[in-house]
Amino acid sequence: MKLLAITAAVLIALLPRPVPVVRSHSIALTGGTNGGHEMSPDHLTVNPGDTLAFHVESGAPHALGVDPEGMTPAIHEAWNVALPRRVGDLRGPLMRQNDSYQIVVPRSVPKGKYRIFCLPHRAYDEDLELEVK
Repeated sequence: MKLLAITAAVLIALLPRPVPVVRSHSIALTGGTNGGHEMSPDHLTVNPGDTLAFHVESGAPHALGVDPEGMTPAIHEAWNVALPRRVGDLRGPLMRQNDSYQIVVPRSVPKGKYRIFCLPHRAYDEDLELEVK
């Protein structure tokens, strides 16, 4: 009986584990008609490893940042590393019309909600809410 349980445990451990599908998500950065600015879509459900592909369509300049609220130091650092050409703490570079910018959701971040915003347009409260599965 004990040998059967050990054999079953070994076989289960050898079974392939499902790997989350890595996807790319397109996010448009635009200037609103009433002076507001927005990200479209403004909510995404993503997996660690997914790519967030931002494109400036109008309303430039834009500069993306990740809201640090509630982050542990390890999560904070993971997001900093994920921002290419970073110009400050949790801050990406300034982007102009037709520029693109990609962020890969860190594989080490736990499930939860994270907010990405455009620093020059933060007053418009048009953040992108990410829900990491």
